[in-house]
Amino acid sequence: MEPQQTGSGAVFLQTPRLTLRHFTAEDVPAMFALNSDPVVMQFIGPAETMEQSKATIQRVLLRYQERPGTGAWMTQRTMDGAFLGFHLLKQLDTSGHTEVGYRLFPRYWGQGYATEAAHALLEHGFGGLGLSRIVGITHPDNRASQRVLMKLGMDYRRMDHFYGVDVTFFDVDLATFRQRKAVTPG
Repeated sequence: MEPQQTGSGAVFLQTPRLTLRHFTAEDVPAMFALNSDPVVMQFIGPAETMEQSKATIQRVLLRYQERPGTGAWMTQRTMDGAFLGFHLLKQLDTSGHTEVGYRLFPRYWGQGYATEAAHALLEHGFGGLGLSRIVGITHPDNRASQRVLMKLGMDYRRMDHFYGVDVTFFDVDLATFRQRKAVTPG
């Protein structure tokens, strides 16, 4: 069962259909529900335990303080507060790259939510944070996630290795993002 709106984190970004808000300590059950779902984790890694989800939330909360404007945010459907998953904009592993990412419950796949919120994060990264380049990575077999990155205006560059696994590596620079106008969210 997927939790509905939990906690009371501050709103970070809004799109026409979505609200991205800060996680709170109260969101551990929501994070656990997402990160223990075997379909969600198919291309990511082993399902998390409740204790691991607590540690994940603690890292997320710390990142808000250490690197304002970056992190992971709970993604909710604005009309009903449904918890869809999360979106992130953060340092990629130990590299100097900034990555955009997303993780949603399967029932919300294929509805444009991943692209809509990720597009808003690219706008934030390029505009609010002054980044010149943003990257995205996926498991080599995760074609759906690769399509999202391409809809965002990103180009496949190479196979690479981050977080201890082989990944496909995509990126987009500010000029290319603006030129392509990315995808119209929604």
